[in-house]
Amino acid sequence: MKAIILKALKANPELLDGDGHSIMAPQYYIELGIPYDLLDGLDHNYKSGNDYKSAIFKNGQELKTCKGIYNLSFLYRLASFLDVKDYPSQWGRGSQAQVICSAIREKHNI
Repeated sequence: MKAIILKALKANPELLDGDGHSIMAPQYYIELGIPYDLLDGLDHNYKSGNDYKSAIFKNGQELKTCKGIYNLSFLYRLASFLDVKDYPSQWGRGSQAQVICSAIREKHNI
């Protein structure tokens, strides 16, 4: 499975774009070659918050709820599966996603 994931990452660099905010449908990852086994358990229901930072938007419209995979959770799972542990902890979600993506790219020459 590791070889399949690395092939998908190399063919689809957008999977390592450093986005720590998006909630994506599982099908997004599957269509880009990520096996469902890696995604299992990451799909959740999310409720929009009361402020702009915690509100959920799709095409400019605020959603009350949505179901999907929080991209930062996907990146944590991906890093763990690929045995990538050498990245610093960051305060912001986007910053954390970026250091995880950078560490994966560096370790696996992507």
